[in-house]
Amino acid sequence: MSTWLPEPRTRSGLRALTWSTRPTVSTEALVLLSSLFFALVCNQLFWRTAMATHPGSIGFAISLMALLVAVHALLLGVLVWRWNAKPLLTLLLFTTALAAHYMDSYNVYLDADMLRNVLHTDHKESRELLTPGLILPLLCYFLIPTALLWRTRLRARSVGKAFLVR
Repeated sequence: MSTWLPEPRTRSGLRALTWSTRPTVSTEALVLLSSLFFALVCNQLFWRTAMATHPGSIGFAISLMALLVAVHALLLGVLVWRWNAKPLLTLLLFTTALAAHYMDSYNVYLDADMLRNVLHTDHKESRELLTPGLILPLLCYFLIPTALLWRTRLRARSVGKAFLVR
């Protein structure tokens, strides 16, 4: 006895929009996209403060954005290579999600002293910081970007060509 199931109907144009497609990007493009994400999305407190000091100054905002993205891209360009891109960016996304949440929640900037205090905290103090308010920032700043990151394929380039492009 055989069973017959009809083929699911698909429209030819919808395949490009589904989750099954995996875009291929170069490591340098991934560095640039990550730099844009870190500089623009994960630094909301910085942007609110910077724009409060220069209200309505589009030129200031654009030049500050270009500088911040360039610094991020320079640092990531040195650290991120094809073989370590996804694990390293995943770790950076996780730590950035936590940092962005606490900076926005407590309206503080993280500096070297603040990070030193975080590393010397006992687990009783750490448990007090794990609140339900952490779920949405982890979803927006970590889980969704990480899922998109791991869906992409990285284009292979020789080391020499990667140096030339960077």
